[in-house]
Amino acid sequence: RANTETAAMIRELLRPTFACLLLLGCATAHAFAASSEWVEAGGGAVRLVTEGAPDETGKLRAALEIRLDPHWKTYWRDPGETVIPPVIDITSPAGGATVEIGFPVPGRFNDGYSTWVGYDHSVSLALTIDIPETTDDEALTASVLVGVCDDICIPLQADLDVELNDPDNVQADTEAVGYAFAA
Repeated sequence: RANTETAAMIRELLRPTFACLLLLGCATAHAFAASSEWVEAGGGAVRLVTEGAPDETGKLRAALEIRLDPHWKTYWRDPGETVIPPVIDITSPAGGATVEIGFPVPGRFNDGYSTWVGYDHSVSLALTIDIPETTDDEALTASVLVGVCDDICIPLQADLDVELNDPDNVQADTEAVGYAFAA
């Protein structure tokens, strides 16, 4: 009986420690991911997600995730007359990088004012980034502009920073990038 009471007492004492370790593990898992922080604006948010390191030719697969609030929308590369298509400009310490944007199949909408092409749900754009030169401590900055709209359009402009080639980066967001390329 004494052993049972002692074991129960030890479990009670260790429970907060295990909870803290679990929370710490969850918090650090994202910190080491090869993605930027979310940048929010009214109606939505954006972040850049990468596979962590470019391949041997200097190409890096990534995704621009656009998270929309309910009833908000964003636009395709040729969205219509009066709206903002996504614009992405990426730089690295070695200089500018070229970006090829892959868009999932959009919808065509008529909102009573105009017809536009885009998405009425969150979307991920597949990015192939050609980095001019890589180093062991590579970093990228993406300047992003997307339009998010409800009754009015709000330009969501953000500078998104990502660290690449980090030996501690064991949790690159390859699943999110793969999803963008599969769409």
